[in-house]
Amino acid sequence: MDISICIVTHNSEAMIFQCLESIFGHEYAFSFEVFVVDNCSMDGTVDNIQVRYPQIHVIRNRKNLGYAHANNQAIDRSSGRYVLILNPDIVVMRGSLETLLGYMDRHGDVGVSGCRLIYPNGELQLSCRRFPTLATFLLRGTRIGDLFPGNRLMRDYLLERENHQENLDVDWCLGSCLMVRREALEQVGALDDNYFLYYEDIDLCYRMKQKGWKVTYVASAEMIHHYHRLSASLVPNQFTAYHLKSALYFFWKYRKHRGLATLL
Repeated sequence: MDISICIVTHNSEAMIFQCLESIFGHEYAFSFEVFVVDNCSMDGTVDNIQVRYPQIHVIRNRKNLGYAHANNQAIDRSSGRYVLILNPDIVVMRGSLETLLGYMDRHGDVGVSGCRLIYPNGELQLSCRRFPTLATFLLRGTRIGDLFPGNRLMRDYLLERENHQENLDVDWCLGSCLMVRREALEQVGALDDNYFLYYEDIDLCYRMKQKGWKVTYVASAEMIHHYHRLSASLVPNQFTAYHLKSALYFFWKYRKHRGLATLL
């Protein structure tokens, strides 16, 4: 098996079928399998998937076990040379999977690759970044940064000055679409279950780089992402709490290794 595609859903019926249609709507010269792990949806997501796509491996959870844990359930059952972690709000563009697969096959030192993500209107989504610090978390995660548009810290964090039309070696890419080399995954370990939601992608990329694997943004592989920054709402909500908890766990987990880099 070449690629194991892992998708986690939670009341995602409004988006998941657009995602699946974009995957199965093309023919491929490589082999792939698809896992959908459902975190206790109440909207009929799973039943409809099993009817329309009986070839998909569906895992039902009786409660919401979190994004990292659910992905690990699929990864444990998968057999692909590469694992593609994919959000249900992604639309896979023609040729993008072939491009990611080809890039990974040609660059054996890359443990994780992310693609060029765009909004539905075609605007670029800044999906590759530097590792966060407490300062960038406060600016980005709490919307304080909206008061200081164009500040240097955020421009550097979001790699705004880089050419996103070219491939880039980066710190991390958004977990909305990550292709992970099986060999690297076996070396560094799967996603950290301590993250219920958010920062599991940053953590994985951080461990990859600690072990000498590269993380690369592949500009020629393009997908549409219906991205909503739910955790950055002006009114604090459940997602804000998840984001805060995950960020604090990340900074605490790597406090000794990162030292002053945790701050600024």
